[in-house]
Amino acid sequence: YVALINPDGTAHTLKWIGVNRNGLTLNHPLGSDIANGRLYVVDIDTVRWFDMKTGAPGGSVQVQGVMRFNDIEVAVDGTIYATQTGTGGQTPDPTTWQVWKITPSGAASIFVQGAPLRQPNGIAFDEKGNIVVVNIGTADVLTFGQDGKLLKTETAVQPGNDGLVIMKDG
Repeated sequence: YVALINPDGTAHTLKWIGVNRNGLTLNHPLGSDIANGRLYVVDIDTVRWFDMKTGAPGGSVQVQGVMRFNDIEVAVDGTIYATQTGTGGQTPDPTTWQVWKITPSGAASIFVQGAPLRQPNGIAFDEKGNIVVVNIGTADVLTFGQDGKLLKTETAVQPGNDGLVIMKDG
């Protein structure tokens, strides 16, 4: 379920969006983002969105070929970018390290795949609208242009990074 939390950290509504609500089942919600009055949530291979005032389901798009989405960022125009961390460990498969792009009409495509991604996790937009991704498998912080080309690689203090928020000052 998805809980609604007050600014002081107390629970406003523990099961604001419940395990079963209006016929909707949440399987394994992970990353989320708020845009355009909606809460967007990745749920295995599906992106779901809910009305921020009521919590009512607003729609969803299932993406064929996704193992499990991890994090999400939604542009003002409704374009969704979602990471798939993919496989790691003893037998890593770089083809499973992906960032997906889903248009407002629901068309999904792989935005970036493989190196320099290494188990991509957190995703956010910078002040210029570029897509920034942190890896679990490396300390790399990768900035991609809207065309999917790598613009910049920065290095975090350590690998294993999870979520990502970029402040207004960069």
